[in-house]
Formats: sequence, C-alpha cells, structure tokens
Amino acid sequence: MALAAVKREKTLAELAAQFDVHTNVIKIWRDQLLEGAAGIFGEGKPEAPAPVDVKERRAQIGS
Repeated sequence: MALAAVKREKTLAELAAQFDVHTNVIKIWRDQLLEGAAGIFGEGKPEAPAPVDVKERRAQIGS
C-alpha cells in the first residue's frame, strides 16, 4: 500500500477503499517508507555500531 501511495497512480481515497484501510494510515505508511528509503539510499552510510570490549562485557556479566 505504501508503495502504491508513493507511485500516486491512485489517490489515497481510492487506495483506502481498495484495501479497506483509513487514508491516514496509508499516509503514515507512505511517509515512513519515504523516510526509511532516504536513510537507505540517501547520502552517506549509516553509522556502524560502537565496538564491544568483550573482556569488559564478560566481567560485567560474570563469565
């Protein structure tokens, strides 16, 4: 539905009627898709997680 909303081949009202979902829900999903796609295909790379100190972590859990 979100992809169909992005394509704009049908109005939100038409999509809502077709899938029996409220137009606001489709709009939210469309916005989330666009926001997420920008993070994947946008400029720059996502931040890598911080390295884990295994010795320190084992000391914390007692193993």
